[in-house]
Amino acid sequence: MRPLWAVAAAVLLLLAAGRASAACPVTGEVKLGDLPIADADIATVLGGADPVSRGHSGADGRFAITVDPLPRDMQVLKLVVTKPGHAPVLRLLLKAAGSGCPLSPQEPVALDPGLPPAGTTASGGTTATGAGDTETKLCAKRSSLGLTVFIAPYRIYGGGADQAAERLNRDLPEIVHHRILAFESSLAGVTSFPDVSVETICLPLTAAQGERAQEVGHNLNALGVIAGEGELRDSQGKTVIDLVSVFRAMPAYKSYAGVPLSIEDTIPSDSLRPSRIAEQMRDIWGKQIVLAYALQQLASLPATPDQAEIGKLTALMVSLRKTMTADDPLLGQVEQVQALLSDLKTGP
Repeated sequence: MRPLWAVAAAVLLLLAAGRASAACPVTGEVKLGDLPIADADIATVLGGADPVSRGHSGADGRFAITVDPLPRDMQVLKLVVTKPGHAPVLRLLLKAAGSGCPLSPQEPVALDPGLPPAGTTASGGTTATGAGDTETKLCAKRSSLGLTVFIAPYRIYGGGADQAAERLNRDLPEIVHHRILAFESSLAGVTSFPDVSVETICLPLTAAQGERAQEVGHNLNALGVIAGEGELRDSQGKTVIDLVSVFRAMPAYKSYAGVPLSIEDTIPSDSLRPSRIAEQMRDIWGKQIVLAYALQQLASLPATPDQAEIGKLTALMVSLRKTMTADDPLLGQVEQVQALLSDLKTGP
């Protein structure tokens, strides 16, 4: 007869195995405006693998599929929804803490009305890309190098907010760009850094619309997407704007997908030069850009990376780390990237 402890151990192993292999439910809804869309194909993509069709939406537009838990070194599962006559829609499903399962989309997957499938024209001919309509709707050009940060229109509250919002949304790209340049030039030991562009989109986004921001960012091949709001108030006889911005870095590398960063600034509402206003914004803007760039470079490395490139990125992270104190909100993320780079080193 087997000892009781051996029986208990076997049962625990079976339970653990069952949990590890348990399928993860993913549910959602496909819509065109307010109308549910039936028979849309629901596929998933893990990393650089080919899409795997999982099923179709029902008559009510809803779908329910099952997938395996994400591997330990992966944090994102791509959900691709396609329907003939419409451009494919991509959603990023982040890994849930603990279970390893991807989280279901919190908002309906919205199809664009009357679009031909990506790579085709309305007459059935082929085109180089299917991004033209997306660019038109966002009033922005897709980034060719992935070095552009896109800013959604800010909403400003308080008396005289309309005029302040118009001025802020006009000047904010230049303000942020000046702040980025000022921080980059202060990095010790970094001889060169790519020129990052800052541009606007015309699609309003709130800080809470994370899925939509991710979708916009990946459609535009963005380095980051920024959304925010502000409030006018009086400060010692002068009117200032308290800004709350959420910066989402788009690049992801294996076990690291980035964390949305909330940034608070107070700037004058007067019509000042963007470079003057930038002086009053926090260095965290520049730090987040450097971190996003490092992630982009990590994600583009080949399977056998050039050790010289690893060395450059490591030096960049060391310089960035030197600008941080123990309570810096980006410290943990920088340390994670440094650990990833350390794992890629093959020599001393």
